[in-house]
Amino acid sequence: MYAKYNLDPVQFVPQTKFPDHVWCKVKSKDGIELLIGVCYNSNNGKIFSSDTHLLLRQLLCEVSQYHVLIMGHFNYPDIHWETLAATDRASTDVKMFVECLMDNFYTQQVTQPTRGTAVLDLVITSELDMVDELLVLEGLGSSDHSVLLWTCQFGKKRG
Repeated sequence: MYAKYNLDPVQFVPQTKFPDHVWCKVKSKDGIELLIGVCYNSNNGKIFSSDTHLLLRQLLCEVSQYHVLIMGHFNYPDIHWETLAATDRASTDVKMFVECLMDNFYTQQVTQPTRGTAVLDLVITSELDMVDELLVLEGLGSSDHSVLLWTCQFGKKRG
């Protein structure tokens, strides 16, 4: 994670022990705090234990009390993001992830595929209008994931 120095980023360490994430807090010019997180949810059971899905949901619940922007690779291809519905073949973990997003009033901003035909890389916000102009661009170098580019709007004065 990189943050501009003029945003005065401060490290934030959640209580939840989800294995692969990093967080910071920044403040808008009008003093509104935004919590920014980058997460990687591996589907490799050899690296992480099977409870990472539960830990991810616990993490999302923990940070839901803040203005929040969460981005990263979540490995949930069985979700139709335009309807916020898990597909018929989706696992219980996938369905519970969707429920967690809804229960915490999160908005997932990416609707176009980010790897092949799947939306794996997500931008999740606590406010519907926090993200403007989200673009899905070609992958960087030899990466098989698309690059996501967007503008974040937060604070009292938006526009």
